[in-house]
Amino acid sequence: MPGNRRVPVLRKGCLKSLRSPGAVDRAAEHAGPVLGFLIDFVVQRPDHILQVAEVINILLTSDDWVAALQEVMQDLVLQLTSEQQAVLGVQNDVLLAQLPQTAVDLAHEQASKLLQDAGQVRKELDRVRAGLGEGGLRFKSSVQELRFEPSYRSGGHVSAETGDEGGEDASPSGWRSTTTPDGNRYYYHQRTKEIRRMPPGVATASASEASSRPKPWVGERVEVFSNSVRSWCPGFVERVGRAEVMIAFQLPHARANDWCKKTLPLGHPELRWVSRPPEAPLPAGSSVTVSRDMSTPMEEKRMMCKTSSGFFGTNLPTNWTEDELQLYDALYAELETKAKSHPQDTTDDMDPVAAQQSDFIAQSGLPRRALREIWQVANPHLGANLGLEEFRACCRLVGHCQAITADSDDKALKRLRAGGGGLRADLRSACLGEPPKAPVLSFLLTLPHSLSLSLYPPLYTCLCLCLCQCRSLSLSLSASLSLALSLALSAIYLHSLGQKVNPERMLYARVRVCVCVWLSCEHAPTGLVPILRFKALPRFGGASLLEKAEKLRSVVVRCLLRYTLRTV
Repeated sequence: MPGNRRVPVLRKGCLKSLRSPGAVDRAAEHAGPVLGFLIDFVVQRPDHILQVAEVINILLTSDDWVAALQEVMQDLVLQLTSEQQAVLGVQNDVLLAQLPQTAVDLAHEQASKLLQDAGQVRKELDRVRAGLGEGGLRFKSSVQELRFEPSYRSGGHVSAETGDEGGEDASPSGWRSTTTPDGNRYYYHQRTKEIRRMPPGVATASASEASSRPKPWVGERVEVFSNSVRSWCPGFVERVGRAEVMIAFQLPHARANDWCKKTLPLGHPELRWVSRPPEAPLPAGSSVTVSRDMSTPMEEKRMMCKTSSGFFGTNLPTNWTEDELQLYDALYAELETKAKSHPQDTTDDMDPVAAQQSDFIAQSGLPRRALREIWQVANPHLGANLGLEEFRACCRLVGHCQAITADSDDKALKRLRAGGGGLRADLRSACLGEPPKAPVLSFLLTLPHSLSLSLYPPLYTCLCLCLCQCRSLSLSLSASLSLALSLALSAIYLHSLGQKVNPERMLYARVRVCVCVWLSCEHAPTGLVPILRFKALPRFGGASLLEKAEKLRSVVVRCLLRYTLRTV
């Protein structure tokens, strides 16, 4: 894995270690090589020094890691500039004391923007260690951060009910929000360094009042006020917390797969509940009444947005069929074994198992964006590779999408190529919970207009032979009868219409068998000319279907040859 990929992974692990006392100490045996790697990374990528500073700050909280500084101090002083030394020295007093005086002076002065940011990194981490984050905060350099900027709709001052002072430092314009590793959201002030669960200016209801009001649900339609475009935007509730909701919404004139996300407390004035009648009370925490007249223009825009009916949970299914378990588990074990036995075939920046899995899924012939959405739906926990349950879900979704491509529905194909949140919601709601449909084995016979009706009895004989052979393949009686009947009806129907068959449009998901046979009177010798087409994409439809389809193909060939010998 290259350095530009290792540092974010290391940084993420260090941030998680804030919740696990002693985790850094247990890794002290690797202190020397890790510190040396970080110094080399700063030399190669000086623009990422603040990320390295976060890691250094956390690692040097361990005495064992501090003792390992002697191994790398010479490299640190020789390879880094004075300002870079100061940025790292700001993070730990012991490290700062071992730096040259020039770097020490720069660290104390903090005249440059880079050094000021380095000092802010240490202050934020110190607050986390002091317990203000209740388990460890992830701050703006580690996670996506949302600004809380109350506008004229929520008032420009701190509510007196909150008990806060109304001075300049407590102005709501300085508040930001961030999310902890356990999913809770906190609001903190940039200047006063105050941290709270609820933002200022939003009144909280009592517990009894909150219990009597309806709670939001996942998929509920809402409108969110966007400060960037200064308008209300349609969206859905994607996740519900104790006192807040995460909203996925679309900006005006956005494409179907362009979505934004925003987390707001319940009752926030920038959040409107569209799916509730005007007289329905807002969720707990609301003290604002919004006029419904303002939403009239947005109703038309919402109708124009090609969105799904809502957002759904990310739990993986458990209703696997016996065929699915047999096939998916075998494929998973095969790819895992291949990854262990052939590690050289994988890329340096990707998990070996994930590389094998992605290469296998890519053979499905689906659009790249569709594969990306399939991987995200099947891997809700964003693991480095797919576990067994995730791999089963991925194969099931691929089977559904292959069935969509086989239907040749232009609208559905366009949806697959576009990808985005709409396709992701459809996969979760319509495909993830049920296995793909059984593959259809289509045998089409087209006969020319000049075919004499006297040839239909031999055709009937051929169908009877096919029926007998189908039964010998352990197909059910109903399936065998259906197949034989399809042969006869399709031949007569297509002959009456004079329709020509395009085999390429008859492909179906997972196992595709297309047999087109016709009698030619003009451009071919007298007799029966069989044209067989067989195509099988990754075997997501059942372990035995592919073998049965291949045997069935040979059966049809033998039957047609018998018919040819009888008619020539």
